[in-house]
Amino acid sequence: KQIKSVECNNQDLDTWTPCADMKICHSSPGVTVQKGYIYVVSRSGAERYDPQQDTWSQICSLEVDQFYIACVSLNNELWAIGGKSKSADKSCVSVFDEENFCWVE
Repeated sequence: KQIKSVECNNQDLDTWTPCADMKICHSSPGVTVQKGYIYVVSRSGAERYDPQQDTWSQICSLEVDQFYIACVSLNNELWAIGGKSKSADKSCVSVFDEENFCWVE
């Protein structure tokens, strides 16, 4: 199932409230936090959420068509690792180049 909707948690009030919807519908995305932004990466595309502004911005998509991607933040870099395509498991690794707003394998 693909989703666009997002809810934010208020820990002080122990409540969930709607936030801005993502621009892209995602299915089985990789998600991580990097430098205060939340990144969502899937075969449908990639985007990041700015919690201060409650806005989503699209970033460039991965070069490969894959889902079940693992995303991690390591040493101030955003990494997308592995995943699956329709035909096989993937062993590729990409890092997000923040200066040029693109993925590098």
